[in-house]
Amino acid sequence: MQPSGDNKKKFIMDWVYLAIQLMYIPFIFWFIELSQNILTHKVTGEYGWYYPDSPYYWFSFQSVFSWGVLCFVFWNVWWWVLLTLRVNFWVKMLITTVIGWVTEYSLGFVAAKILGHPMQIWPKSPLIYVSYFAIVWWFMNSIIFYILVIKIPSVIAKYIVDSENDVLTIKSSQKKK
Repeated sequence: MQPSGDNKKKFIMDWVYLAIQLMYIPFIFWFIELSQNILTHKVTGEYGWYYPDSPYYWFSFQSVFSWGVLCFVFWNVWWWVLLTLRVNFWVKMLITTVIGWVTEYSLGFVAAKILGHPMQIWPKSPLIYVSYFAIVWWFMNSIIFYILVIKIPSVIAKYIVDSENDVLTIKSSQKKK
């Protein structure tokens, strides 16, 4: 069933919003992942995970695809479930943390078992494709995603008003005389 009228416009804008996010958020998370692995190395003396197909060992440009998948998953969870769910903010963070962690394991499993080569390996983990410690990183990633995708746009939207001519204008903080 296709949406009609205003619903169609909203439907299209929802997907445009996602497409815009997919242009930059996976790259932000790729840099965050890189810094998390560097931090793990500085604290423990070993990288938390490595990429067997990467000539660099401790990072891979291929993981940008995984971050795109994750952005798509997180966006859909937030847009269609969490924004309407009336639960505490921290419960929402817990839900997205678990979803991110399970998504990472699932992508690793699919890459290894179906595509024939693992994308990343967690050498000290019994789960191979993700570590239990990664839950800490996923909690941080969930908060960052919330800030980038939910909080910043909603704060910006407070300063943008739809005028009579269907043109976006910036709200003035000054009172009209």
